[in-house]
Amino acid sequence: MKRFVWPLWMLALAPLAVAQEKLRTMTELPYQNDLLRIEADRQQKEGSLYTAEGTVRVSFRDIRIRADRLTFDDATRRVTADGDILYEKGMARIQATHAEYNLQSDTGIFHEASGHTDEQFIFRAQHIEKTGEDTYRVRHGLLTTCNEENPKWQFQVRSAAIRRNRSAWIRNTVFRVKGIPVFYLPYHYIPLTRKERSSGFLFPSTGTSNAKGRRVSASYYLVLGRSADATVLGDYFTKRGLGYGLNLRIRPNPSSRIEVISYSVNDRKKQGGSTILTVAESHFRNGFRGVVNLNVVSSFQFRQIFNDEFRAATIPLDTSRIFFTNNFGGYSANFVYAREETLFAPRSVIVRNAPLLNFKSLGAPLGRLPLVLTFGGSLEGLKREDPFKSTPNFVQRLDLFPRVLLRRQLLGPFALTGSLGFRETFYSDSLAPGGTQTLSGENLSREYAEGTLELDGPQLERTFESPSRQLKHTLQPEVTYRNLRGVEDFHRIIRFDDVDAVAETHEVEYALMNRLLVKTAGSRRGAREWLSFRISQRYFLDPDFGGALRAGEASQFYPLYTLTPFLYGGIPRRFSPLVSRLRFSPRSGFDAEGRLDYDTRFRRVRNLSTSGQYQRGLFGGSLTYYRTQRLEAGTFESHQIQSSLGYGASTRGFSGGVTVSYNLQTEQLLNNLTRINYNWDCCGVSLEFQQFDVGLRRESQVRFAFTLKGLGSFGTIRRPDSLF
Repeated sequence: MKRFVWPLWMLALAPLAVAQEKLRTMTELPYQNDLLRIEADRQQKEGSLYTAEGTVRVSFRDIRIRADRLTFDDATRRVTADGDILYEKGMARIQATHAEYNLQSDTGIFHEASGHTDEQFIFRAQHIEKTGEDTYRVRHGLLTTCNEENPKWQFQVRSAAIRRNRSAWIRNTVFRVKGIPVFYLPYHYIPLTRKERSSGFLFPSTGTSNAKGRRVSASYYLVLGRSADATVLGDYFTKRGLGYGLNLRIRPNPSSRIEVISYSVNDRKKQGGSTILTVAESHFRNGFRGVVNLNVVSSFQFRQIFNDEFRAATIPLDTSRIFFTNNFGGYSANFVYAREETLFAPRSVIVRNAPLLNFKSLGAPLGRLPLVLTFGGSLEGLKREDPFKSTPNFVQRLDLFPRVLLRRQLLGPFALTGSLGFRETFYSDSLAPGGTQTLSGENLSREYAEGTLELDGPQLERTFESPSRQLKHTLQPEVTYRNLRGVEDFHRIIRFDDVDAVAETHEVEYALMNRLLVKTAGSRRGAREWLSFRISQRYFLDPDFGGALRAGEASQFYPLYTLTPFLYGGIPRRFSPLVSRLRFSPRSGFDAEGRLDYDTRFRRVRNLSTSGQYQRGLFGGSLTYYRTQRLEAGTFESHQIQSSLGYGASTRGFSGGVTVSYNLQTEQLLNNLTRINYNWDCCGVSLEFQQFDVGLRRESQVRFAFTLKGLGSFGTIRRPDSLF
């Protein structure tokens, strides 16, 4: 075995290294019940003045100073440092070439300095003054959150007063992006903490629209104590006028919240208006919960012109609700106020619902029988206003609906379920006989019974195996029988909601369900659905639904709308359209669905719709296409497509997306929204282009937003639901 021997030259240098280490000197001075330590290669003392050179380190409590040369006056507690200086206290860190610092007052000045007062806010300046324990003043420098030699963005300042972890008050500021000046601010305030809120003006913004002109926006954020705040909004449209709004948020206790959003526009073109949205929620003892959701707009044209969300600008429906509820065991008790307005010109349809009591039983077994009893009941006061009538302010409606459900029973290869229910509804007012819209003032009682039986046939299966996966094909028939009898005065009932839109029926629905299941070899997961196809149709033994369906009039009542969401009740018929639905999900991240209704009477496709979405990595997309035909009363022709494509992650790097809604029938681009984002580690920029061509609105908009790490964002890109 070879013996390891140290080289002689290393043994000779070892005493020199030890000697060099011993040359470091340490001075400890008592000060304020603590010790001030000075460590350096060389030190000397003349009177009260200590001079240190060679990698000098000073430590006192949480203060650390490093320099090439340093003098300390024990009488005045004044430190003067030169060379490569590093000052550290808490999260604050300053590098400089020359510094003068007083330990007693905790103040000083750093020349040719750079550093940060917290983890994010970085500064560089000719002079940085430490004016107090946690306060600094930057003179002739820059402020940023980008830790780069040439930052992507910066505030070039003449003077800035910084209170660490609190705020920065800046004078004579030029905001620069990659060194290019963007705008000038004579006076500016920046909060430097997320733990505390401060009142102040938010970043102003601007944008353009060919219909509303240039928009200049400003807002003021106001702190209203520990649990409330408000934001006052102001917009000026060069072609329209002044818009103003208020966003109020209150958190009275940990289990409650209140938010009120309002916005109004004084439009020179007489298309302005107002909207208010109130959302509140509170949890009480013993499981009680209260919710308020009020959404009121003065006119549909106001929302269509001034709302930047395509869906909100095209759906003329506003719903407001206030409810107080408690769920206990298998029961639910509710108090609800609801107001639903469908915005039409010249007069909207308004339905107000104020139940005094709404009670439901989700189900209780009846002994050992395979039966479950459910119950629903309500006592309500309702009002309806439409272009043809206006009911009294309080039409009473008492509704009782007990039902018995049959649990799933196996009869050999068949499975049977069913239900039997009795319903009685009392109305304190009704329509006059003869099919008119005139109110009679007479009471009306409606009683009916409904029975259903659902029979699922034997499921046929076949399995196909391969080395990589296993496929299973299943085929199952379904038959449903429904009989509803007793609705004798259908056309005298005032239609408030779905409780009233119930007609007699005697029908049979038959369907065939195909499913293809796949399981990968070696996988511990169960089989997943790869493909399914269902086709169904109904046969009506009573084609006019007890007189409720009238030829030439659009009819949409229970149970017509339970087969397909598209209207087909314009004419009496024995056979409903053939309704088919195809679902396809070949892999994770991709699924598609198609629906088609074929009318055997007209021998034409009534409607067709397809939708699908795909997501893989950073790329994603979706597509929706539908077409409807005008075949009878209440139906209309439409042919539209909507698609979206997106790429990237919103947190870092490039991302973008485009959404397009196009009317193929009129060759009209309804909406186009294109957005491009790029986010760095300390900032991000977004650019958005949007086009509208719906109803009263035909315009294009260009909007932007610029986000600064740790500070916030400014621009004209807002959350879609910020106003409505």
